[in-house]
Amino acid sequence: SATGVDTSGVFPSLVEDTHYEIAGTVPDGLTIVIYRLNHAPNQFILGATGKANSHTSADNTSITIKFLSAAFQTAIDTTIDYPVNFQFKD
Repeated sequence: SATGVDTSGVFPSLVEDTHYEIAGTVPDGLTIVIYRLNHAPNQFILGATGKANSHTSADNTSITIKFLSAAFQTAIDTTIDYPVNFQFKD
């Protein structure tokens, strides 16, 4: 599970390119994980596993996550992109 993320009460992580797509570059050494909540099937927990290989402010980056219809148990607008920023401190 993602470090510091309580994954009790959640379904296993969603699968990239099946349930969501990522645009942009995730920092080397990190892997995005997304869990679906058991009690709220259209709500998710976003986390990252691993440790960034390089983590200075020069390595700051952004990604965009787009959920695909397979991620949801009910119809929902999948045209919304969700930005995620990785900001490191020197």
